[in-house]
Amino acid sequence: MIFSFNDASLKRHNVALWEALQSLEDPLRFEVEQGESAEGNPTSIWVGMTAHARLLEVGVEYLEDCNHIFHADNCRSHFKAMYYADRRR
Repeated sequence: MIFSFNDASLKRHNVALWEALQSLEDPLRFEVEQGESAEGNPTSIWVGMTAHARLLEVGVEYLEDCNHIFHADNCRSHFKAMYYADRRR
């Protein structure tokens, strides 16, 4: 899978690119569809944990030729609750 990324968002939220990519590989990650971007492309927020136990939310816009990471930050409380609720089942 090919990714492009918004370097400004990563820097603003102090997220390394490797952390964003690693959270997308979490076997317990989940996706919350967010509708379409202004350009009409589908978008989702993925919630996943890094190997260093940092829970991230990563916004992905699905483009024709790649997946664009437009947002990456520490997970907000409602996504965090969803992540841990799934683990209790």
